[in-house]
Amino acid sequence: MPNLRDFTLNFVGNDEHTLAVDGDFFHIMSASAPLQISFDNGPLVTRNAGQSQTVRDKFRRIRIMSLVPQIVVLACGFDRLEDNRAEIAAVNVAATVEAGNQNISLPAVSVGAGLTVQVAPSNLARKALLVQASFNNDPAIIPLIGGADVTAIKGVECIAGAGLPPIETTASVWCHNPGAAAVVIRCLEINKI
Repeated sequence: MPNLRDFTLNFVGNDEHTLAVDGDFFHIMSASAPLQISFDNGPLVTRNAGQSQTVRDKFRRIRIMSLVPQIVVLACGFDRLEDNRAEIAAVNVAATVEAGNQNISLPAVSVGAGLTVQVAPSNLARKALLVQASFNNDPAIIPLIGGADVTAIKGVECIAGAGLPPIETTASVWCHNPGAAAVVIRCLEINKI
């Protein structure tokens, strides 16, 4: 029986996969965007293609989340993997200097218990949006971030004091609060000027 198993996961965007696999090591062999990974319902960590990690305690379950559509290949189990596939040929670089960015702090939004509220309106000038759950939120309440259809079972979790990777969207962004007390969500827009 092999010590490492390869998994190919197809994400449609703003979704997750859960793998029942025993191990203490994982390696992301390919991914086109950052992933959020949790071991045995632990905290989410952001990882990218080419990154590996040895987990101090053995895990039995891995939860992988992606905000964007992508196909991800990873190896998990009890062993190590060295991936030295880097190939660099002659490189020609053409650079275009982009106009600067403008950072806009949006007003903090309080999301009442059981409610779904817009935390950032649509903005065609937006390049990315940073979303953070306030440090003062009850850590037992984990709000979910997504589109207008976000629910208690659909969206990306954002724990108290944590932020999500930058969301590249011009669409409105919403928060669902599944808890029994209000939570506060803070957003920073990065706009093209």
